[in-house]
Amino acid sequence: MTAAMMTAITSAFAAPLDFSYNFDATTSEYYGTGKAETYDVAIRLANPSFTGATVTGIRVPLMSEAIAEASVWLSSELKLKKVGGKNVNNPDITSQTAEIADGWLNVTFNTPYVVPEEGVYVGYSFTVTDAETEAAKPVAVVAGENPDAFYLHTSRTKLRWGSMTGDTGMVSAMTVTLDGDFTKNAAYISFPETPIGEAGKPFEAKITLTNGCLFPISSFDYEYTIDGVSETGSVTLDSELPGHICASMPVVLTFDAVDKIGQHDLSVRVTKINGVDATGVESSTKLEIYPLIPVNRPLVEEYTGLWCGWCPRGYVALETMRELHGDLFVGVAYHNGDDMGFGYSTPNHPSGFPAGYINRGVDINLGQIYTIWDTYRTNIPDADVAVNVEWTDDSHSAIKATAKTRFVKDFSDAKYRVSYILVADGLSDPSWKQHNSYAPGPGEEPKDHPDMPGELGRIFTHGEEYVKGLTFNDVAVAATDYDGFPESIPSALTAGETYSHSYVFNLGEIENKAVLSVPDKLRVIAVITNGKSGKPINCASSPQIGQSGIGAVGTATAEVVECQWFDLQGRRVIRPAEGIYILRETLSDGSTRTSKKAIR
Repeated sequence: MTAAMMTAITSAFAAPLDFSYNFDATTSEYYGTGKAETYDVAIRLANPSFTGATVTGIRVPLMSEAIAEASVWLSSELKLKKVGGKNVNNPDITSQTAEIADGWLNVTFNTPYVVPEEGVYVGYSFTVTDAETEAAKPVAVVAGENPDAFYLHTSRTKLRWGSMTGDTGMVSAMTVTLDGDFTKNAAYISFPETPIGEAGKPFEAKITLTNGCLFPISSFDYEYTIDGVSETGSVTLDSELPGHICASMPVVLTFDAVDKIGQHDLSVRVTKINGVDATGVESSTKLEIYPLIPVNRPLVEEYTGLWCGWCPRGYVALETMRELHGDLFVGVAYHNGDDMGFGYSTPNHPSGFPAGYINRGVDINLGQIYTIWDTYRTNIPDADVAVNVEWTDDSHSAIKATAKTRFVKDFSDAKYRVSYILVADGLSDPSWKQHNSYAPGPGEEPKDHPDMPGELGRIFTHGEEYVKGLTFNDVAVAATDYDGFPESIPSALTAGETYSHSYVFNLGEIENKAVLSVPDKLRVIAVITNGKSGKPINCASSPQIGQSGIGAVGTATAEVVECQWFDLQGRRVIRPAEGIYILRETLSDGSTRTSKKAIR
């Protein structure tokens, strides 16, 4: 957009503005509690482009039937006061009674109000006298996402002020009339979360870009300052930010590397919009620079059994997620009542089978793990963890697991611990048959099921009532105390330093020999738990112990300390099946070597 074009567009808006969070001018829907009570509804005007403008009126759809005591008001904050033992709205700027005509509450304020820098709440109130009418849902709303666009308090149901947008996906259909100069070429940046970067590496940060002008934004330039040092950047948006003041969208900004770990001052402002100089308000936050950015691996635990007809969804989930995400996905299957049965206590206590848990929280449907899992990976955990395994001697009677943890910042009184789960892959037996309630009934046509994706899911949805020939992976064999070993991680921690802890699983102490039928396919999952809550904060799986030693020839001065396997597309895998793979070995002297290996 050229400067001449922008001038023509913006000059057209140098007039009173009818502002609404109903950006697309869609037809109103209606929200309500279904009760006869008093409603207080508000929006907040806090965009810097509103600063200095004058609020002159309000317009909102509102039926007249069974509605009484309507008023409009302005307030610097949303407050309540006790009247007759009840909390009632208490606006601190102005309030005036209003009439409803032709289905509208349309009011001009007796005294216009100039919007201050901190913004203002604009609202209306009314009382429903008969909830058996259409007034059971009296609040006009439209679909939207802005948390400042729909605040609500009611006398009987919503007893405290709060934003309703997150719960309803709706915003108020209210329109506010403002007088002011809305010709600014402006956009504003805010930080929904603390930006985090890794020392010595360029980093990205999520921001919210909010429009402060009345035309679409397709690109913008920005200036940022970290501890007094300024740099610039630019972004071309994948889709335009709509031309409405307060329209917003998430954007990722790129920043240059910062070497020093710890907290830093970061400020950002928009300098150009669509190539034209912009009026920007600086946004400031704290930046955290870590010595490392840990890979977040949520721990997924399944409770299953061959006798359980609906348990195939967990089998499909764990196999499919491993195929999709490689070593990012860590799953454990606790079998019950079959030859792979786990003979110890479990970290969760399901009320029935099948059951699934992520990070030992609430029971989830593992058929929906494909979308749920990503939401658990969004945060950056306090620590990274890696684990390797080795036989303690040539008899292969015991497995030593060594977990190495590194933390993102210093701790003086940490409560973290390490625990271990021994799991087996590649278990099979011709006599095993999985009960399958997803099978079509007599005379029914097979059909796909959303909880059972892909060809693996079709084995069950298009299969028999009992499915034979399956290979079972991720099967829990033994485990240490799930809360972790006290003092396995020191209480005083230095950011970036590596801490090691080891544990030995004695296979002779495991009574269930069926799960030991493929000893080379045993591996260990190391879990970092929060010592206060006992919940996992991160975890990782070792390679299978038989793979840890493949190709590990070593030298007199350097030994192989870690082996990682990748498919030919570069994705890391925990347990390579038959085929060609890339083996990357890390040696004790810090060097690495890569070779192509055939697994048969």
